[in-house]
Amino acid sequence: MKLLTLIMALVCGLVIMAQDKVVVPVVDLGKDYPEKIICVDEIADIEYIPLETTNQSVIKEYGFVSMDASRIVVTDRFQNEIFIFGVDGKFINKISHRGGGPKEYQTIALSCVDFDNDRIYVWDYKPLGRIKVYDFSGRYIKQINAGGAPWPDQMYVYDDSHLIVYCDPDNLSKIKTGNTPYKLINTTTGKVTPLNLTVQSQISRHHKEQDDDGNVSLAVLEFYPLTRAADNVIISDFSSPLAYELKNGKLIPVMKRIGGGRLSNGSLRFSSIQNLTSRQIVISSVDAILDKHTGTYEIGDDKTICYDMMDKSIFCVDFFFKDLNRSLGIGSWNRDMPKNTAVCFISMNLLEKLHNQGKLSDKLEHLYSTLDEEANSVLLKVTFNK
Repeated sequence: MKLLTLIMALVCGLVIMAQDKVVVPVVDLGKDYPEKIICVDEIADIEYIPLETTNQSVIKEYGFVSMDASRIVVTDRFQNEIFIFGVDGKFINKISHRGGGPKEYQTIALSCVDFDNDRIYVWDYKPLGRIKVYDFSGRYIKQINAGGAPWPDQMYVYDDSHLIVYCDPDNLSKIKTGNTPYKLINTTTGKVTPLNLTVQSQISRHHKEQDDDGNVSLAVLEFYPLTRAADNVIISDFSSPLAYELKNGKLIPVMKRIGGGRLSNGSLRFSSIQNLTSRQIVISSVDAILDKHTGTYEIGDDKTICYDMMDKSIFCVDFFFKDLNRSLGIGSWNRDMPKNTAVCFISMNLLEKLHNQGKLSDKLEHLYSTLDEEANSVLLKVTFNK
């Protein structure tokens, strides 16, 4: 009877992790799952938020984005500024402290936001391990010296006293990650503690090449293993089949992925949880191979796979928006959103293109008519139904 139960679980796409007594879904990244178009308008509330454009709030690059019930925070690494808007899109303030002084940063490498404690953390480009802390008014609070941390690719607030960072094995610093690429940084002492998650045979999203003259080129794939769902961090490392939710200091398995990693044709298959809602786990998967002539990754097969926790179905998905008459990606990498929320940006160029093609709904046609051609992008906010 126990054997029959296990077989039934596997047939349903589930596996029992005996050591933790946890049942998690299994997704085969190499399988051709049925394709499904989901009309987001039918499963979520959609809001279009124009980010106010003033002389003080022109955004050039949309990087890390964070949101709570009253504020939207957007990091612009191109201009080395952090913009703060209300949830209606009205500009409130910005943090612009580039310089060489003790209360300034040279370059914003990474940032993250702690809404509960009125803190914005800026990982400075140099020297390594220097984190500047500001409040939402832009007032300098302190500096955290985390000199024992390698160069991170991602950074989030984990709890009231720690940040969590992901450090690629081929990170830009001389400090290597070993087999523990995820680190906790104490926001009081700067102490760096490896997370209790060992990753063997790590796959890097970086690749460094050096020519005969000693010049180094760096290829970086825009793909990330960390996401954040409300107060919980999701870790879906490229080299580990299991993906975890880090909750209250415990790593809880949420999914197993098979068919990833190094493939027989020489390419690498990266995969990561893109969204975790009350009903769905959305995984992004991409095959990439390094072109040594151009120093870039060539992208092969890519897909978005959805696991429905209610009916246990697994399918490839396109998220379709009626107002835009097209599909859009709504991932949560380098986003920090409330529960069941995802966002993306709609540029003025895209709005103009769809307007000229007559594809905008009446709602977006009206919104488009109110915006200048050089206005900031419109924030598309999706709140999935529970």
